[in-house]
Amino acid sequence: SSVFRHGRGRSRWNAEDDMDVENSEDEGQSRPQHSLRDGILFSHSNYYQFLIKWVAELSSKHPSRPKILKENVSHATIMERERINLPPHEKTNVLHCDVIIKGLPPSVFYGSGYGSEMKTACFAAAKDLMDKCLKMGMITRDLHEAIGRQPSLEPNRRLPDFVRALDVIHQLDSRIIKASWRDNIDEKRSLSPMDFALLDGLIAESRESVYGVDAPVYDASFCGLCKRKTHTETCPYGVEEKRLANLRRDQEDREIEKRRGRSRSRSREGRRDTMREQKEKERLEIERKIMEQREALAREDEERKLREATERARAAALAFGGGGIPIVGGPGAAPLVTPGLSGQANPMEMMMMHPQAPSPYMNPFHPLNQSGPSPEMVASMAHFAAMMDPMGGGGYGKPPPAREVTVPIGYAAHVQALEEERVRAQEEERARRIAMEREREEMKRRERMEKTEAMMRAEMEARLREEIEEKRREMEMELREKFAPREARRIGGDFGAAMSAMNAMSGYGVNVSTPSSIHVQSPMNPYGGMTSGQESLNPYYPSPTSYGVASMGSNGMGLPPNPNPYPLPSPPMQQMQPSMSDMPEFMEIKTLVNDNADTLKNLAYARDASLASHPVLMRVGNLSGGNHMSQMELRELRDELKDFLAMLGRKAQDGRVKEPEREVKMERVERRRGDRDDRRRRSRSRSYERRDDRRNDRRGGGRDNGR
Repeated sequence: SSVFRHGRGRSRWNAEDDMDVENSEDEGQSRPQHSLRDGILFSHSNYYQFLIKWVAELSSKHPSRPKILKENVSHATIMERERINLPPHEKTNVLHCDVIIKGLPPSVFYGSGYGSEMKTACFAAAKDLMDKCLKMGMITRDLHEAIGRQPSLEPNRRLPDFVRALDVIHQLDSRIIKASWRDNIDEKRSLSPMDFALLDGLIAESRESVYGVDAPVYDASFCGLCKRKTHTETCPYGVEEKRLANLRRDQEDREIEKRRGRSRSRSREGRRDTMREQKEKERLEIERKIMEQREALAREDEERKLREATERARAAALAFGGGGIPIVGGPGAAPLVTPGLSGQANPMEMMMMHPQAPSPYMNPFHPLNQSGPSPEMVASMAHFAAMMDPMGGGGYGKPPPAREVTVPIGYAAHVQALEEERVRAQEEERARRIAMEREREEMKRRERMEKTEAMMRAEMEARLREEIEEKRREMEMELREKFAPREARRIGGDFGAAMSAMNAMSGYGVNVSTPSSIHVQSPMNPYGGMTSGQESLNPYYPSPTSYGVASMGSNGMGLPPNPNPYPLPSPPMQQMQPSMSDMPEFMEIKTLVNDNADTLKNLAYARDASLASHPVLMRVGNLSGGNHMSQMELRELRDELKDFLAMLGRKAQDGRVKEPEREVKMERVERRRGDRDDRRRRSRSRSYERRDDRRNDRRGGGRDNGR
């Protein structure tokens, strides 16, 4: 049961005080789970806010009969949850709201709505109630549209025809009080026919007293909610609800995809649009083919009917004689039509218009046919019998006597018109086929042109890429030749100079000394440090992480001054080791480097940049820098150097490594540049001569005139 609140002011009144949610345990006992109640879906609060305002104004202006808004909210049944148009996750907790205005007949002034929440169910019920008031004429369409123009209603907003909506309810209320009723209409949801007819008349009188003769009465075609069914196609609010339902469905799809780890992107939307357009094209193509097939079948049917009509007309023409009189076997045959009308009559029409008595089973010789066969049919049968008689009326073996057979004038015109129609149809069909063939040829020609253009465009792009790549190689070669290190041009045949140039080209930048001076260098350098060849042999030398070693630059400079002002303790005297330059392996390595100096120099210009930084070359450079190696290490280095030089020889034979001399290459480049400049100069001079000759020709002279 609902809870009623009385004695409150309008400012403190709240519709939620009159709400009541039924207990779910009693629901299965009080209401069948397979029942289906009326109701709509609506999620905006505009009509609910207007209903509260309307009821409050009615109660304040007429306190003798206060109006109270009463809502009854209950859980939806199983069938209602299955039939309702909501997402699956919202169907589990669907509520139904039934709203009435206490003080007005609930059999007419009521609304029903569904929602996933209590407030949305109340919003839908209020919308249903206002739609019923609109149909009855209690409010105007302008007021109804003004309420639904925005999702929420402002409290102080001025609405059209609001005062008249209050007056019409007051007029109806006063008439209800004065009338006599069989039942209590303020509590009954279903009235007797007499009470309902009386209430209908009072509503019409109240409406006409406020709005006049042209009262705003709307039929069922405006809104299907008045019939407690779904919206009709002409209802704008049904379209709006469909749009909101589509938006809600899209939002739910996005949330589901987001939970699955996917999201809708513009590229996916673009792909969907492309697929949708492709499906639409396929559908249109299928429809076009179906229409063509239907047209072909219709044309064939028309041609068949035309042939049948022509054959029937020819058969009818053979059955008549000259002037429309049938050929009969004797002089007593009755004519079919009057001879004077034979020129204007159509034989088909004459056959159809001839009066014959109705006969069962369409048989003129049936016993129930009282009139019997017509004289015309008997005459025709006699004529056909005479034609089949071998005597033919002229004796055995002789043909029947010749008779003149004339075709009626109307029939000839009819046959000619049919023939012209057939010829015209054939010409139209031929023209249509020719147009279709031309269209197909035009489409094929366009496709061939597009393919040719695409191929030409691809070839031009490939050619342009090749030219750009060639230009890039030429510019790179020119830059290499222009900005090559000067050390590579002054490389000599000495082992130390070759190693210094190789280290400089490779980017190591280590100063190289001659092998002959390795064993005579002083352990202390001019900056206060020690040489790299002796630091590994000195046990008193600081760690590599000290300032002196870590600060050595990559440009081959020595160590900076020692920050320690006190000198380091002198190492103990060690036994002098044999010189590495006297070993035969060292001499072999030196000979290999000097003999292949040109090959090693050209590694800086090789296509494979990793050859210039090969580990063998690095070890040879370290050897020339003063690092001491044992005889076994020298043997391994010699073998690795031989293998490396053999690999370079094989690559040179295959054409992978170019070994031209630097000067020869520069001369070749200069020669090509000079030849190109000479060709351009000669071409320019020839163009000047041709221009002078053309100028002399225009002036009236020539080459011979100047001689």
